[in-house]
Amino acid sequence: MNQGTALLLDCLKKVNSDQKVSRLQGYSPADWEAAAQVAEGQRVSPNLYHALKPLQDGITIPAPVISKLRAAYHNSAARNIGLFNRLAEVAALFEHNRVPVILLKGAHLADLVYGNLALRPMSDIDLLARESDLSGIHDMLTSAGFHFSGEKPQSNTKHLPPYHKEGGVFIEIHFHIADPPYSERINLEELWTRAREARLQDQWVHILSPEDLLLHICQHTCIQHGFDNGLTALLDLARIMEHYREELDWQQLFDRSRQWGIERAVCLMLALTDKLLDVFLPPAAQEQIKLNREFTSALVTAEELIFSGSDKQVNTTRYLARFFDDTSWHEKLKLFKQRALPAGSTVYRGERKVADLNFPARVFFYLQRTTALIKRYGKTIWLGLRRDPKAVRAMADENKKNHLRDWLSQNK
Repeated sequence: MNQGTALLLDCLKKVNSDQKVSRLQGYSPADWEAAAQVAEGQRVSPNLYHALKPLQDGITIPAPVISKLRAAYHNSAARNIGLFNRLAEVAALFEHNRVPVILLKGAHLADLVYGNLALRPMSDIDLLARESDLSGIHDMLTSAGFHFSGEKPQSNTKHLPPYHKEGGVFIEIHFHIADPPYSERINLEELWTRAREARLQDQWVHILSPEDLLLHICQHTCIQHGFDNGLTALLDLARIMEHYREELDWQQLFDRSRQWGIERAVCLMLALTDKLLDVFLPPAAQEQIKLNREFTSALVTAEELIFSGSDKQVNTTRYLARFFDDTSWHEKLKLFKQRALPAGSTVYRGERKVADLNFPARVFFYLQRTTALIKRYGKTIWLGLRRDPKAVRAMADENKKNHLRDWLSQNK
């Protein structure tokens, strides 16, 4: 770990102010510049500024660094205020039409957990709706001026393509919080039953229970993203545990993690958050982590992934990378069928599932989808077949995430 990363983590840890000042006084101007650069790459510059603001009288921080961090903090606040103004409009629209939705991830965390809109980056607004409400939601949003250009019939396994307004934000309507096979283990009706109401800018909304929120962040970070959302997810966990300290039922959380098939992912995320941010873990969590003795190499890999960044020069995905791994041809064909020939999982605006189409219509849809995939990833496939060094490195990096995902998905 370099000095910039070590300094950033020292700043973000929740420790006594006097202790923090004492630890931070030994860093050089070059270390502060490096820490600001790492924070920018991790999208936590506002968090770094917020942590340093009360300490500036006790430590010397280069003026350009603190100025850069201050600008990032105010820009984040301005952007998220705009997002939440649009969210308030959308929440009012749903409330007026008596259609319940649950706020997911950033929209829940920024206001109700962090308590400061500047501290939690958001790129869009994620809402969970019941599948039976999707057609009505589509009509409601399009009537309100939102544009939609999603594929028909719908083949995504978790959410509809985004809705947006010109100059506005993107709204993503989820009908599940996870892709298969995890979605098959999560009882959505129980999730809705455990959800609670919260007040958001004079509108009532639903939010996940503390346990479901923590589980969702762990699954989303480890399985969906392979840790490429960096420190943000660990800060989320730290804030959730702090905000809901008196409410979190750890026994229920770990029981549910086993039911969802993500016990290893939860333990790994808690261990990482403890290691890097020095959070308080209750005895129940500490004991559960101790039971997972195989974590040594997984912790090292996860930490590498958090701070490694990603190579944007080659357009790849976790699924495409598996075709260039040592996966068997049987598994490769199975994966191709899942990605290029999906059966579909839901219906909206009266459109049928792919599996319900007649044979000619289904063949036409699959040809369209396969053509689109080749158009999007054809260059990457060609570079991979030619063993282009950049493509090989990108595939290897993505498969490092895949190997960790596979281990996290195994039942103990």
